[in-house]
Amino acid sequence: MAIISSPDLYGNFSIDFTDSFSDSGNYEINQPLMDNLNKLSRFGKYEKDWNGYGAEPFSASLIMSVKKLLMSMNVQPQIFPAADHSIQLEYDGEEGEYLEFQVFENGTVHYYSIDKNGNEKEKEMICSAEEMNHLIEDFYGSSFR
Repeated sequence: MAIISSPDLYGNFSIDFTDSFSDSGNYEINQPLMDNLNKLSRFGKYEKDWNGYGAEPFSASLIMSVKKLLMSMNVQPQIFPAADHSIQLEYDGEEGEYLEFQVFENGTVHYYSIDKNGNEKEKEMICSAEEMNHLIEDFYGSSFR
């Protein structure tokens, strides 16, 4: 079980993982996940026109949805706020490959990828963290395992 605290004054979260089979009940969380949760917390504090071009602030429900996805992902992405009211999750491969998920408040995920040969795939879907993890594993191929 993971217990996520409310953000501190700087918008940072602390996470306590508790396991009934453990004496201490505490586990260290990996730094990339903690960095992403802290960054996501900052996105949640953006006000109207946060990008200088009229972008709306992000809703608490979108921030929570992305937080749940991040905590379920096997490999942490780079995350970015997007002006179209979505949060973008990105992965880069070693040979120019690229994988992107844009997560929207209504649950829609825009999937976009480029393979090492420059072939592009794009689709909109509603998917779970498990499905996203499968796409990430496919993206990294044998180097993931």
